[in-house]
Amino acid sequence: MFVRLTIGIDSRLYLIRLLALLTLLTASFGVAVAQSADDGAVADRLRGIQLYKDGDTRTAIDVLNSVVKRDKSDADAWYYLGLALTRDNQIAKARKAFETAITLVPNFGPAHTGLAYTLMLTGRDDDAEREATRAIELNDKDYEAHYISGVVRFHQRKLEEAQASVEAAISLKPSFAMAYLLKSEIYVAIYGSGATLYSKTVNLNPDPNSEERKQARERARLQLKQAADALEKYLSLDPKADDAETWRQQLQTLRVYAGEQGGVLNPSEATTRVRVLSKPEPSYTNKARNAGVTGTVVLRAVFASDGTVEHILVLRSLPYGLTNAAIEAARHIRFAPAMKDGKPISTFMQLEYNFKVF
Repeated sequence: MFVRLTIGIDSRLYLIRLLALLTLLTASFGVAVAQSADDGAVADRLRGIQLYKDGDTRTAIDVLNSVVKRDKSDADAWYYLGLALTRDNQIAKARKAFETAITLVPNFGPAHTGLAYTLMLTGRDDDAEREATRAIELNDKDYEAHYISGVVRFHQRKLEEAQASVEAAISLKPSFAMAYLLKSEIYVAIYGSGATLYSKTVNLNPDPNSEERKQARERARLQLKQAADALEKYLSLDPKADDAETWRQQLQTLRVYAGEQGGVLNPSEATTRVRVLSKPEPSYTNKARNAGVTGTVVLRAVFASDGTVEHILVLRSLPYGLTNAAIEAARHIRFAPAMKDGKPISTFMQLEYNFKVF
């Protein structure tokens, strides 16, 4: 695990919280496959599927594993085994189960979506995009595939395409909570990208009342308001989600950023920039390590004139507690504040926390 502190806007703003709760594919899907001659295997497959739907994940895995050992050609059993393994955080095994289902039935759309999800979760964006695209080709009303496509495009910083994908997911299923979280993060990313242009505008025209700076501030305010509205919708749909408290704090921060910013300056306006004295590393959660999750959490924060880190805005997130770990580490950074005209000032800073499994 490495931690890197940077100033400015990262060129690869990331998504997202990658689904700490499994929201994928909980509906029942069937495919036209040859049924096993073993009536017992058929009965066990149906029992395993029902156990999965009832939330008894571990028993479902045991039952479905026994089914596929007896009948390796049962695509439905492999598919639901993939779902159960995903829910149980056994991502590598889930991926293999979905791949087997697709090998048996190449046009098994939901299995392509499940495979795309596991690939997305482990950072294999190009492969995830291929599978999500195939799922949409097979069923353009697959809102989860549209969502995954949005996440991947967000990873790739194709923000307009990501917007189109997430809006498609929301239009197909307006109650899909995770899509609103992604939508919020996309708007935050757009805001983050625009901040670089804003900095250039400030350098070219230092007059805070210039028309260019007024327009830039208004664009930023609207982007942050849209991000806040989408995040508020997410929390209303899933108030007990993992890391919900983190996102409530994010919502409060977005509301602050969208309004008056209390004299917080861009680092380029400081006479002397922030001097970091210590920056603790975040902890790597066992759950994230077991799932093989890697990537970067990107935060934007106010390094206040009193030496505290406040108003932490999540620009790129990771699941399984890694975003929380990064935020907690950021709060404990010790620094000497930026200075202007001999006085300490508050400035915006960007932080990157890189998580890698060894």
